[in-house]
Amino acid sequence: MAWCFRDEATPQTDAVRDRVNRVGAVVPGHWPAEIENAARMGERRRRATSEEIAAFVQFIRAQLIEVDQPQLETTFGDRLPLSRQYSLSVYDAAYVELANRRGLPLATLDANMRRAAQLMGIDLLDIG
Repeated sequence: MAWCFRDEATPQTDAVRDRVNRVGAVVPGHWPAEIENAARMGERRRRATSEEIAAFVQFIRAQLIEVDQPQLETTFGDRLPLSRQYSLSVYDAAYVELANRRGLPLATLDANMRRAAQLMGIDLLDIG
């Protein structure tokens, strides 16, 4: 959400945004709802106007972002144990599972997700 709320932006999150713009990204199936909810909460808390949110949504739509739709056995197989093992929400475990399954680097500011990725041998993008 650092791409939406400029007070959260850092040079590293801007670099990830630029990378996504160049090479794309893959996100879990719940990501669109998560992004929309965070944008709406930011709007309700007056962190952004409806016009700024609309511009952000348009920006996101223009990116090369693939929404991953795993098979049912993945959805009800790997995420819950990962969430238990690494003290993650199931939502956060979905990002770690996706990076692991697809052999992709993980971009996150969350310390628990970073720790889980490191322990699992998943590459991390340097975002802070």
